[in-house]
Amino acid sequence: MRHITLKENVLLEGRFSTKKGKWMIDYYIVIPDQKEVFAFQRNYTKGTYELCKSGIRVNELTTIRCRDKAIMNLVKYMNKVLPYLVEYYEIPVVA
Repeated sequence: MRHITLKENVLLEGRFSTKKGKWMIDYYIVIPDQKEVFAFQRNYTKGTYELCKSGIRVNELTTIRCRDKAIMNLVKYMNKVLPYLVEYYEIPVVA
């Protein structure tokens, strides 16, 4: 997989939800002045929710390093699924 760099104003936002009694976080990619698209859904962890509840730039998220295993799993998953999201939703990338 190759690293993809998006425009600077593209954010990943997390929203708390429940599904069959299980706590989940719904992640949305927010493109200013265009649209908000559903990206994926993952299990709730406090660290990832606190990181993404107000939105974090996708470029910053894909290069973050920390000791929290849940955050690092989110970074790894985001790097894996990002090429597919860019192609499917036509998210603006840096040339």
